[in-house]
This record gives sequence, structure tokens and C-alpha cells, in this order.
Amino acid sequence: MDFDLIDRSKDGYSRRSAWHPFRGAHAYSLVWLLFGTVLSVTAALPPQIRIGGIFEDDQRGRAIETAFRFAVDQINSQGKILPQTLLSYHIHYVPRDNSFLATKRVCNLIRTGIAALFGPQDPMLSAHVQSICATLEIPHIAARWELDQADSTMRQSTINLYPSYSVLNVAFSDLVDHWKWHSMVILYEDQFGLVKLQSLLKTHSDSKHEVFIQQVHNQDYRGALMSIKELNIFNIVVDIADENLNKVLRGMLQLQMNDFRYHYIFTSFNMELFDLEDFRHNFVNMTAFRLIKREEAVFKDVAHAMARFRERTPLGPSSLLAFNETFALTTDAALMYDAVHVFAKSIAALSVSSDITFVNLNCDDPKDTPWPDGANVQNYLNTANVGGLTGQIQFRDGQRKDFELDVLRLAMDKSPEKIVQIGTWNPTNKTKISDLWITANDVAKGKNRNITLIVTTKLCVI
Repeated sequence: MDFDLIDRSKDGYSRRSAWHPFRGAHAYSLVWLLFGTVLSVTAALPPQIRIGGIFEDDQRGRAIETAFRFAVDQINSQGKILPQTLLSYHIHYVPRDNSFLATKRVCNLIRTGIAALFGPQDPMLSAHVQSICATLEIPHIAARWELDQADSTMRQSTINLYPSYSVLNVAFSDLVDHWKWHSMVILYEDQFGLVKLQSLLKTHSDSKHEVFIQQVHNQDYRGALMSIKELNIFNIVVDIADENLNKVLRGMLQLQMNDFRYHYIFTSFNMELFDLEDFRHNFVNMTAFRLIKREEAVFKDVAHAMARFRERTPLGPSSLLAFNETFALTTDAALMYDAVHVFAKSIAALSVSSDITFVNLNCDDPKDTPWPDGANVQNYLNTANVGGLTGQIQFRDGQRKDFELDVLRLAMDKSPEKIVQIGTWNPTNKTKISDLWITANDVAKGKNRNITLIVTTKLCVI
């Protein structure tokens, strides 16, 4: 079966779909303010709103899909955001290398009258989905790394909860500058790795900086690390997918690239989910950015509720990270959870002042007739100001450019915590770090070995 439609009457779990309209900009911020206090006066919405989800075959049943399903279930069961309306969702799965099939299944979803489309994560597939949504003015809600696009028409129907790559690049550059790196190696595994880090390359391609690049070929992570070790350079940016990062960590241990001389920057937001115990004893420097605060009560409550939901709705693999035997709420999953809530709250805010008409569209329409209310919904999405698991969510031209990242470091063996927060970064105040990176000279002089691991997110870019 190509899609899943889950109805509360059948299995006890309510899933609902939502629609997204776009139109010109008005005084939307005022309506958002009213929405916060006058939720009960929403204009009539239909009893059911459909939304669609496109996930890659290898994401079936994993954390990001679970988050999508759970967010809909939670909104429906709590009944606070859309008290008189249920969201129902349709999900299609597509191979990563088949854009033709992805297009076909997106059009199938559109014929059912979806109000918004979520996903996919693959950048090539997402570009096709984005183009279709832009033509028909159906809101496309993404939660993944992507390049900033010069063509504004491609972005007019899309909002992306993943932090803007251009802003993240500034964050990475600021962090590298803070540590005063004069030479470094970038370890990457696919064609997008270098694209994501291109601005970092440009930033440090002049004056006294030396930047080397090392690609992983045929999944030979140990061989790539060996090549880096032979360079005798100890500052390393690691842009490796989460599902492969354990292979890199194992290679570091095997090659003894885990002492105080080494300073790593990893482009993952999920470093807290990895087993770094073996790195805590040799004073290796490791630092990371984090978008979500896992220690906060709100996050823990959602994570526990999502894990219980996952247990009663068997969907396949239990988590995104293969080494983890229990469900793990990853950053991508938290972004998807927030995405569904942003959509629901935008629809509710718009319904305070406007009636929304939901229609069935057709990709084969020779006139490319768009959704009449599409632009209106998109404008409300763009003016959203919503708190979520990933912080305060606001958009500029569909991109998330105002956000704060925590800076993390690996704690040493005597610390009760494995990873600790040492600072923050945001576009306004830049890097604020209260901890020190201990150098080889410091160790030689007998100073306190308080070493840092730099882990940054996959969203590094141009």
C-alpha cells in the first residue's frame, strides 16, 4: 500500500491532515497575538484537514516519521490547537534515487486534497517536491538542511525549520575563529559535504590558514582517518552522517587519534546520543553545537510520550541511530514535531479572521490552477512566532535565521556528565564560551586538562 491513513475510530489513535494557503502579506502578527488569547473564536474549519508526508524508504518507522505521526496524534487527542477539527495524514514512501516516483506520489497526495506537504529529507527529492508545491501554492514544510536558493519563486511555498545554512556557516566560522585554528582538515563523505562547508573553506582559504579536505571513499573511514593522521594536523571538522559516525569514532580509537592534541568539530546535532565514554580518558578535545535542550522537562516529557507512542504503533526500526537499542528523539525528529505544530497553530491563527476553503488539485491541470487560499496560509506560516522543542521558531522568507545554539564539549572521565554545555551562539551575540580549550603546552605545564570536542551540525554550508 502506498500510503497510511490512520483514523481514531479504527485503532484509537487520531491522525489528522492540515491545509496551508498562501497570499499577500497583511497584519498577521496582530492575528497571531489574538490567536494566543482568543483561540475559541476561530472561524469554521472543516471537521477534518488532510496533510501529506513524503519519507524515504529507509526512513520508514524511524524517528522522524514517528515524530510526524505522534505530533498529529497529540494535536488531535489534546484538542487545544484545533478543538473542532482533526488532522488526518497520508504517508507515501519513496526511494532516494527515484524522483519520477516521488513526483507521482506527491501528485497522488495532492489529488486527495492535502493542505500541506511535509518532507522528504533527501535534497534532490525535496527539490522536485518544492517545485510542485510552488506551482500549485500548496505549503511545503521542510525540516532538513538545504542551500539558500536564489530563485525566490521556488521558495514561495516552502518554510524550513532547519536553521539556515548561511547562518550556520557563520556559526562554524565563528567557532573556528574562537579556537584560533590556523590549519585544519575537513573530513566528508558525499558531494553535499563539501557544498555544506564551502563557506568555511572560503573563509579560511586566505592569509595564514591552511585547509585540507579528505573524502571518505567506499566507506573506508579508517583509511581516510589514516590519511589525516599522516598530515600531522590535529584540528579536524567531521561531516559524516549520523548513521556512519560510529565507524569514524571507532577508527579514531583504533588509530589512537584521541589524545589531547586532537580537536574535533563534528557536523551533527546529535552528539549526545553517541557513546563517547572511551574518549573521556585521554583528554581529546571535542565540541558540538546543539539545537535542542535534552535536559529540560518539556523535552523529556515529549520524548517519553513519543517513545510510548512508538511502542504501541510498531513501524519498523526503533530509532535513527543503529547503535541505540531504544527509541531516540533525534534533532531531525524534533524539528518534524515542531513543524506539525507550527502548521496547526498557523491554520488556527488564520481561521480567527478568515474562512479557509480546501480543494482537491491536480498536477495534470494544464492551467496549473493553484490553491486559492494557499498564499494566505503561507503568509501565516512565514509570520509564525512559536516556541518548540528546537527553541523559538520564526522565519524570514521561509528560512529560519533567528535561533540559538548551545556549544557543547566532551567532559573528562571524572565528570558525572559525559557532555556539558560551555557556551552559546546566536546571530546577534555570536560565540560566547565560558570554558577553555587546553593545549598541548598547557598539558606539558601541568595545567588542568579541561579539553573540548567541537561537534557542529550537518547544516554547515556555503
